[in-house]
Amino acid sequence: MRTGYDLELVHLTKRYGDTVAVRDLNHVFVKGSYVCLLGPSGCGKSSTLGMIAGHEDVSEGAFGC
Repeated sequence: MRTGYDLELVHLTKRYGDTVAVRDLNHVFVKGSYVCLLGPSGCGKSSTLGMIAGHEDVSEGAFGC
């Protein structure tokens, strides 16, 4: 069940010049859930967290609540 406290990433994309760090990410984080981002170096984990935290500008897409 979706609530107003869930965090939704809608077509989130992050570009650094010509380099695409995160491409078209869609996910719903349910309130109270535990989440871990796993992947190899350079796959966009830190960029994704930076966008969620507001430290990085979003190139395309949006957050839904």
